[in-house]
Amino acid sequence: MNTYQYEPLDANNKEIRVLHLQPGAFEDPIHVSIEHIHFDPPTRNDSWGVGDEELQTVRGTLPSNWKAHRTLEGRLIYSLWDDEGSNVINTSWKTPDSSPKDYTKSQHALGLPVNKIDSAFEAVSYTWGTIGCPSDIDIVQEQSLSTRVGKIAIGLNLWKLLHQICRTSMRRTLWIDAICINQNDLLERSEEVPRMRAIFTCAERVIIWLGETAQDSTTALHALNLIGRQLEYTLDDYFLPAPDHTEANWWNASLTIPLDMPTWNSIEALMQRSYFERLWTVQEAQVASPSSLVQCGATEVPWYYVRRAFIRCRYQFEISSQVNRRFTDHLSRNLRGYSPMILFALASDRKCSEPRDKVFAILGLLPPTLTRRIRPLYSLPVEDVYMQACVATIQSTRRLGILECANPQHSTGDYATWVPNLTQSIFRRYSVGRSSLASSFSASHVSFQSPCCLQVRGVLHGRITAVSHITTSHATHDYPTVCEIIDRQFPNMTDEARLSTYLWVVTQGYLSDRWHKHVATPTLREAQAMLRDACINVTPNVQKTYRDWFESNLTEQRSGRFFVTDHGHVGCGPPSIHVGDQICIALGSDHPILLRRTVTEDESTMMHRYVGPSYIHGLMEGQALLGPLPHSWDMIIDHSNHISSFSFLNHQTKVCTTQDPRLGPLPLEWEAVEKEYETRPPFYVQHHRNNVTGEFINSDPRLSPEVLKARGVDVTTIVLV
Repeated sequence: MNTYQYEPLDANNKEIRVLHLQPGAFEDPIHVSIEHIHFDPPTRNDSWGVGDEELQTVRGTLPSNWKAHRTLEGRLIYSLWDDEGSNVINTSWKTPDSSPKDYTKSQHALGLPVNKIDSAFEAVSYTWGTIGCPSDIDIVQEQSLSTRVGKIAIGLNLWKLLHQICRTSMRRTLWIDAICINQNDLLERSEEVPRMRAIFTCAERVIIWLGETAQDSTTALHALNLIGRQLEYTLDDYFLPAPDHTEANWWNASLTIPLDMPTWNSIEALMQRSYFERLWTVQEAQVASPSSLVQCGATEVPWYYVRRAFIRCRYQFEISSQVNRRFTDHLSRNLRGYSPMILFALASDRKCSEPRDKVFAILGLLPPTLTRRIRPLYSLPVEDVYMQACVATIQSTRRLGILECANPQHSTGDYATWVPNLTQSIFRRYSVGRSSLASSFSASHVSFQSPCCLQVRGVLHGRITAVSHITTSHATHDYPTVCEIIDRQFPNMTDEARLSTYLWVVTQGYLSDRWHKHVATPTLREAQAMLRDACINVTPNVQKTYRDWFESNLTEQRSGRFFVTDHGHVGCGPPSIHVGDQICIALGSDHPILLRRTVTEDESTMMHRYVGPSYIHGLMEGQALLGPLPHSWDMIIDHSNHISSFSFLNHQTKVCTTQDPRLGPLPLEWEAVEKEYETRPPFYVQHHRNNVTGEFINSDPRLSPEVLKARGVDVTTIVLV
């Protein structure tokens, strides 16, 4: 039989294809018919569920000791806490009796999907698997099921899925990319990419297919279903007991869920399936409706509960692989509110056969203001796709965080060193966390020069004068040799200061001294005790709540090099750094970037190659632009509100403010305003409006290049190639 010939989609009628899986027994041949349907979804709505303003209104109506949160789907859940505010007593889907208004009746409050269309279909999320052994399915006419009109070759995994979900008495209407998109038409593939989010959002439900039953997968799914039913996880990162939970304390991440090891082994085996490491599946699962299902063989359980269980399992160390815990945790959290930088990092960490999909597969998760700047074209070279995404991100966010995805050691030919290389996981190379504010609340000031030059404004702040060996995965192994280079440069530094400096750098500030009152993060003093014990071969006394922190920061480090600078600072950067590399505090960058000087062929223009990000103790709170913080002031990350914020705490007066004490009053023409976060910064951003021009900015006007120069800061233009 001939290969099925696709009819073109009618763009004017906004068509998509769906397939009708015809009734049949498990062992029967698969027969499907294909139909074009009108698909005109509502305008994209990123505020699915209760919005920020409504949440704050609700919180203002609650009695003492009650809190309101949003679940992963945006539904309101209420929690009653003890008088100290440290223990949850119970939770409820209903408002407390004394609240003046019931917010539980609206569709938004219930977390129900609102982007529905008339034509009902189920969407399938799966992995293509081995395409070298395709199986044929017959395409039949809908009006005459006995009339075959062609065949389509599909992968073995999809073939098994269709046999598994085929019903004996009724057809199923499905959307499956391998069949509903003409994979041989490059233009059609490009045109369908922007619609993927809407298709999976509007699907009646999504079938998440993990593959056939194997390695006790049925036990694993039932266990995950049971775990997920015990808890709720909120958008502000609280684990709460589900209102109808049946197992006490399973929701509490500081405690161990009492399952036997064979069950934990079955869960870990399930987490190792290829579905969880693929890229396209992330967007598909993220926008799936609450009624969606996870299916393995004939066993199916609600995705609603499985995703909660996966987040909870991030803190279960009976599952030994941190990578597996990371993959399933990231898939399950609500990524629709995450910053573009984090989403690109997640994309770099996952697998896809088409490198352009490192950008295209997350378009539905990126903010609309950014998505509109990226045109998915599979005909473009991969480097051009990545550069387009980089430029669009910088222009829309006015921040330089995307540079961290660059990997200049693997740049070839005309590939600019500052352009992201998303083909290699950022989680497997040196990167800097989001706990710093090296350029304070400034915006980037950049210009792009064809073909591959990026001009940035910033401050050059010294050079590297000594570097260590490449670090191992264990901080305890590296500490003695790092001490040697510190001692050579700073012979008068005390042991206490040296240990503190090392811990600030190796953890990149991920301590509760910075992350204020973060229960899963130790204080500097507690971290010092752990490292001292480990250095003398004593098993550190690590609380269970600190286990994930201990693994990530002290025993599973990514390779880098420690260094010292001619300005007296200690830092860490990627393995490729050299003595002589320059430190740059670029406006709009939350961490110092390392540069290497180069010149044009005619030696007429000084340029810089991007080397990588760095963490430098003493430069992470805006000191290069504003000087040190006044005595008794510390910069902290306050995560007590619905979005974390950089704040400044005075230890003498106990005053905590988002206003940097080093900055003077706002210029008269500017005022601070609240504005919607169009580009989803990872932390609270204070917007400002110019009352003369009406201009809005997502930065502080006191940190513009002109104002900084007036303060005596040597702001310069740096050309990156």
